[in-house]
Amino acid sequence: MRRALMFLGLLALIAVPLITVSGGSGDKEYSYLVIATADDELPAKLADSISDAGGKLLRSHDKLGIAVAVSSDEDFAEDAAKIKGIRSVIGNMYLPSVLPEGSQRLTKDDLGDDVDPSDDPLHFLQWPLEAIDADGAWDEGYTGAGVIVAVLDTGVAGTHPDLKANVLDEDAISFAYDSDGNLEDWDPTDDVDPLDPYSYFDHGTHVAGIIAAVDNDIGVIGVAPDAKILPVQVLSRDFGYGHFDWIAAGIVYAADNGAHVINLSLGGYLENSGYYDEYEDKTYSAKEVAEALVAMGRAINYAHQKGCVVVAAIGNDAMDLDKDKDGVFSPAEQQHVISVAATGPKGWYEDPDTDLTVPAIFTNYGQSAVDIAAPGGNFDPTKERYWWDWVFGLGVTTDYFWFAAGTSMSAPHVAGVAALVIEAGGGDMKPDQVWSVLKLTSDDLGKKGNDDYYGHGHLNAYEAVK
Repeated sequence: MRRALMFLGLLALIAVPLITVSGGSGDKEYSYLVIATADDELPAKLADSISDAGGKLLRSHDKLGIAVAVSSDEDFAEDAAKIKGIRSVIGNMYLPSVLPEGSQRLTKDDLGDDVDPSDDPLHFLQWPLEAIDADGAWDEGYTGAGVIVAVLDTGVAGTHPDLKANVLDEDAISFAYDSDGNLEDWDPTDDVDPLDPYSYFDHGTHVAGIIAAVDNDIGVIGVAPDAKILPVQVLSRDFGYGHFDWIAAGIVYAADNGAHVINLSLGGYLENSGYYDEYEDKTYSAKEVAEALVAMGRAINYAHQKGCVVVAAIGNDAMDLDKDKDGVFSPAEQQHVISVAATGPKGWYEDPDTDLTVPAIFTNYGQSAVDIAAPGGNFDPTKERYWWDWVFGLGVTTDYFWFAAGTSMSAPHVAGVAALVIEAGGGDMKPDQVWSVLKLTSDDLGKKGNDDYYGHGHLNAYEAVK
């Protein structure tokens, strides 16, 4: 069954072609990942060798032994793979743009009399904080102070008053390039208005707010309200896609610039047997898929060795990843990544005492795939105001907020609690130590022990730091 890589921020997604074709003819240039044999260096004079093979070196990621080249020569991939020190040349896969079908945007006026005039007036809509007992962790004195969480996403609106105090805007960076290899025009200090009702740019802002929205008199509160956010744009803010090398470069940058935790609310399913792209009428072989996973794995391993906790969403396809052995959900299922499934209530508006930890109807699952579960929202359209079962958070301006459902929302809850754990551990913990704490202190729900939907358990902030 054909499945496309997909942007994971929302409940239901539209599948579209995923891969930039790795061969062609005529004047159209195609993008390639050039993967070196060594994982930490590229061959000398690679630009000249790429040129001799009929291509142009666009950029290099030397610490990973990966480069990006473009060419219109249909024989380029085969010829470039013969360069000494190169193990493979494959299409530069990407996550595509999609339109959300699981979000509800609203202004303060839409909330009307439901707005509580108390501190952080919209905090009462944040059932996920109750589900993980964030208040208990805060009462213990832990708020993420001194910890940096990198948000690899569509960018973050760094001037938002509910985020500004925690955003490291001077270190923010974009790895999103246009077709000519130029950086996409983005600056976290821009006063950005929503591009349209379904803007992707606010996806990164929403994720950042879940992690570290400031505890002030505005809007909402993050899981770790004193943690710092390092915005690293690896997905186009206009279209929501990101090439593999953008993401890999973003992971390395975060690891090199002080991040303790890296949040990846992105990813997709790669079939082991190969992938057929109907749009370009091009088949990618099993070897090419395997090499794409090698490229991503190098970046993740680099971050792990530098001491970063890497957290990723497991996906929204309601797929049993135990039974479906045809592929790998990357990066969540790769080594050294904490993969997160989604949970949420059904009918919280009608009954505030309802169970907040029901497995989400859309989440991917499987004991071999899911490490931990956390709030990501749920869905029952028969319930009144069913969108209240989704995760409430920030838009890119103070004029509106939005509810969203997806494992993109569950991952940042884990990233936020990881920040609390690191603070509680004195600020210097190895990634495996952080994961051990999260695993051992999670609530054992569902089947005893490792569970299809909860993995090792449901996230518990208080137990993780007490």
